[in-house]
Amino acid sequence: MGRKKRFLLDSNVVLRFLLADHPQLSQKAKSIFESAEKGKCELFLNHTTIAEVYWVLESFYNLSKSEIIQVLSQLFRFPNIRVPEKRIIFQVLDLLSQENMSYIDAYNLVFARKNELGLKTFDKRLEKLFGGS
Repeated sequence: MGRKKRFLLDSNVVLRFLLADHPQLSQKAKSIFESAEKGKCELFLNHTTIAEVYWVLESFYNLSKSEIIQVLSQLFRFPNIRVPEKRIIFQVLDLLSQENMSYIDAYNLVFARKNELGLKTFDKRLEKLFGGS
């Protein structure tokens, strides 16, 4: 038996799956996720796609931060979904649940800490949360 097919998910597929708001595309997205659930393939979500999904859910669909965090957390636990930076993303979601900040700022803060980097920013609040540069 050959190696499982692997696919990188684009945000539009993830959004159609999560929102089930388009008759044809949502069904296609559901089929993709069902295929992964059955073990026929692996699906990958990278941090850029996650950021875009977060932004669209927040800005266009007006979901609350807690709703988005819940939806994304469930998505990451879906069978055969691979999130290369899962630990970082979960820390980002945790930080977002505690602080009023953008997803990108939270990601950058967690990424810098995890990689033992300083943070150069003109955002005084972000610099304070980081603990100085």
